[in-house]
Order: sequence, then structure tokens, then C-alpha cells
Amino acid sequence: MVDFIKIGGIVIKDRKLLVVRVKTIFINLGGKVEPGETHEECLIREAKEEIGCEIKMGKFFGTYEAEAVLDPGKIVKIETYFCEVLGVPKPNSEVSEIKYITSDFAGSLGSILKDNILPELKALNLID
Repeated sequence: MVDFIKIGGIVIKDRKLLVVRVKTIFINLGGKVEPGETHEECLIREAKEEIGCEIKMGKFFGTYEAEAVLDPGKIVKIETYFCEVLGVPKPNSEVSEIKYITSDFAGSLGSILKDNILPELKALNLID
């Protein structure tokens, strides 16, 4: 059973994926949907909070479920969308670092990102 839903942004620049570090883990841009919020509203709000930028939400990418890396014992469902960042991303209140990574990134990644999103983006030849 899913405990909560998150909306994730897939931002690709120069064949690399934007990720944000929360605590010691790199995850997708995005976050939990608040009551009454659309997916687009959630992603726009989270982008402002996390990277201080506006975003333009594009087409749907995929839906994934797994144990939440930042909330052990809880199951998260993440729905992901391609996005374009409007501006220069900088760490904001909720994240300590922003990186653009390739599929062979050796840092600590959330399980959905590591096991699903990165391999799928690589298979689609969207990232190196």
C-alpha cells in the first residue's frame, strides 16, 4: 500500500540528469503533493523551494513505487515528468547540493533513481 505520493522532475542538460542532495542521498527534484494540489503545481512549488527556479513541466515519464529512502518503512509512489528549468538552479532551503549526473554516478542515490530512472534514461539514450 502506498503511504504517500511524490511528483518528480526529470531535468536533462548536456546529457546529464539534475539531482538534489537531501541529507546524504541524491534524489529527483520534486516532493510530496499537498492536498488540492495538481502535479504541475506541486512540481512548480518544489522547484522554487529546492532550487530557487521556475520550471516548465513537460510530458509524463513514468510511475514508480518503492520504500522511501528518506522515510524508511513507508512506501512512496513517484510520478515523474520531464521538465525544463527556467534560470540557474542553486541549493535552496530544502537541499544542500545540486548536481547533473550521468548513469554511472557513484554517489549515494535513492533506490527509484538508481534502479529505475537512470537505467531507463540511459536505455532511451537521453543521458550518458
